[in-house]
Amino acid sequence: AESAAASPAAFVHAVRIPETDAKNGRLRIDGLKATVSAPRLREGPEFCVDFGEECCGYFRMRIRSEKIVRFRLVYGEILDECFHEPPPEEPLHRMLVETVSLQPGVQEWESRMRVGFRFVRIEFLNCPAEVTADNFHVRNSLYPVAYRGWFSCSDPELNRIWTAGRKTLHLCMQEYWLDAIKRDRLLWVGDTRAEALYNYYLFGDSDLFRFSMRSIAECQYADGAIGSAWGTGASLLWDYNAWWVIAMHDYYWHTGDREFLLEMKPYLCRATDWMTEHSGKNGLIRVPPNPLGVWMVVLDNTSGEDPFLNELYLRALQASREACAVAGDVEGVRRYESQTAKTEPAVRALLAEKPLKEKTTLYRHSTGLFEVIETLFAEGDPAGALAMIRKNWGNLLACGADTLYEGMYGRDYPDIAERHTESRESHISFCHGWTAGPCCLLPSEIAGIKPAEPGFRRFTVRPEPVDLTSFRTVVPTPHGDIALVLENSIYTLLVPAGTEADVIRCGKTFHFGAGRHSFA
Repeated sequence: AESAAASPAAFVHAVRIPETDAKNGRLRIDGLKATVSAPRLREGPEFCVDFGEECCGYFRMRIRSEKIVRFRLVYGEILDECFHEPPPEEPLHRMLVETVSLQPGVQEWESRMRVGFRFVRIEFLNCPAEVTADNFHVRNSLYPVAYRGWFSCSDPELNRIWTAGRKTLHLCMQEYWLDAIKRDRLLWVGDTRAEALYNYYLFGDSDLFRFSMRSIAECQYADGAIGSAWGTGASLLWDYNAWWVIAMHDYYWHTGDREFLLEMKPYLCRATDWMTEHSGKNGLIRVPPNPLGVWMVVLDNTSGEDPFLNELYLRALQASREACAVAGDVEGVRRYESQTAKTEPAVRALLAEKPLKEKTTLYRHSTGLFEVIETLFAEGDPAGALAMIRKNWGNLLACGADTLYEGMYGRDYPDIAERHTESRESHISFCHGWTAGPCCLLPSEIAGIKPAEPGFRRFTVRPEPVDLTSFRTVVPTPHGDIALVLENSIYTLLVPAGTEADVIRCGKTFHFGAGRHSFA
């Protein structure tokens, strides 16, 4: 009940008008009502509307005038963006700038553009009669999903991070898995893998993933490679090709859906075989030098025998072997086992030369940072992992945002609800789905709940609370919700019917069947 009550509202109403300019006309503001005279052809009176939170939907307002009304809208996730439009030739300009003409009368007007924003600047121009505008609100565009997952603990900052991540991810669930609601609004392969994984711990939804994966599979290249995004002719990112295969492994283990795994098997095997064709005699992939110097050739602009990419390749081999085993494809199992036997020791040797986090630029990206933090947990450093979550994601919320923005750049953003004169990078995506990693890490690593068999028929519980004195978490599964509570040094675990739990504490393993159990 507590988590369901926090679902985004169907409509979001304006909270204030922070900026006004009566240039070339007259402008009177009365609370959240504006009266405007705008006789000039260009550069008329303008004001900004603040909705107080990130929205994804359709801007609406009531307009009254005896004659034709003309206005421009400029949307922004931060107030500064409303005054720094993208160049007209950029696709983002068409996403964030709207020009409208309305006939005389009283109208409840709704934009035809679905936009991700918190602020909108409204500029009236060439209006032959006085205009009144009020009732500013947004009709949210929301994917119908239940808020099943939950995490709350004794640290208020972690709770804020988790809540912001949940909202960020839900808003990015639209017609498919969007990378972001403002920019780029694309079905990126790497983003889809990350977002779907977090979703299993938040919502337990599978429909959106199946639609997205089928859409990407339809665009697979003739040689087997998977493009970086949905659409014919999409760029090719080596690591995204591996992520597409790994995403199916995640899906199978969290849902137990054999039917869809078997449907996707031919596509994921071809994607893995494409990578194998580019591997050397030592079993490693050597990425050629990047001729463009931008990340669109390979994420992070890496080349050579990159340890991160080759570890992903190894995981893709293992995922393809798994799919073949489920399908009863004996020849396929042998083929992937043979390649894994060659690649795995080479990858381990590559990683042994220097830790993964030191050999790549993963710290700069929230999806890469997720991998680093997972590694810290796996290597037995939960305190270091939790400190990184607090430091990096806590910084994202320090600027007043209620969603999580793109990348971990180590910079501080000033208050997003104020205008600033200093130079800053414009049009950063402030609601980017792959940044919601803590929504997966907190229940899977701190609470320690992970599937031990596909579909959570059997699962493990290995809690690592570090300095947390209490927490409550719910993890949705196909069999029902797993719940784990830590209170007064006592754990209480709810095991759904039809499932079994292996609890690991202090080097010992305890087996629990369905029902409610307590342990220290």
